[in-house]
Amino acid sequence: MHILVTGACGFLGRRLIEALLARGQLAGTSGEATPVSQIVATDIFPEPAGLPADERVFYQAGDICDPEFVARLFAAKPGSVFHLAALVSGGAEQDFDAGMKANLTGTIHLLEAARQTGVSPRFVFTSSIATYGGRSAGGGIRRTPGNAGKLLWRSEGNWRAPCERLYP
Repeated sequence: MHILVTGACGFLGRRLIEALLARGQLAGTSGEATPVSQIVATDIFPEPAGLPADERVFYQAGDICDPEFVARLFAAKPGSVFHLAALVSGGAEQDFDAGMKANLTGTIHLLEAARQTGVSPRFVFTSSIATYGGRSAGGGIRRTPGNAGKLLWRSEGNWRAPCERLYP
């Protein structure tokens, strides 16, 4: 099975790749265990940081906000996509546009590339408590379905919540 991992150089990405390699197989869309034959690891860093040295791991530096780059990632028709790339709360709060680009636009490009290539991979992505509002600045109120419209979302949650609804 060919696997695509975005955010591969991050904390979760490195550990996920190690776990996939150790396990050696992963259930495909059919539900049957398939040997891991290739992991395409991608991140925005020019050089891979901390990725395992294994002949099944191929690093591709690039930005998932570039639809041409994403289309190249899908040329191998991955059977599973682990979308871990994100700009988390601190960075998304400091640069709203960059947060929207990384957390919403990048996800849209990945889903669109899968659609355009006819690939129906298993698509797994991480989200955040920021999607549900976390704590408000004015007193620690938790976001619930009953009060969601009354609370301001943090910018990271603004961009992750729609992504949770994009992929059925």
